Amino acid sequence: RVEIVFVDPDLWSKGWNIYETRLDKAWSLTDCISFAVMKERGLSDALTGDRHFVQAGYHALLAEDRE
Repeated sequence: RVEIVFVDPDLWSKGWNIYETRLDKAWSLTDCISFAVMKERGLSDALTGDRHFVQAGYHALLAEDRE
């Protein structure tokens, strides 16, 4: 199931907090907002090939066979 999530001020703030605490990573604010949504909803799988999701502890479904 795919759902579009609109970013409200609360979600933006959660993403920004992740971004600020992980300046050692090359994560974008968009990545961090996605991580906040995934954490909130208890998701572990992301339909992405972006390795940043793997760094954050998620399963990047499209990155599996690209090594």
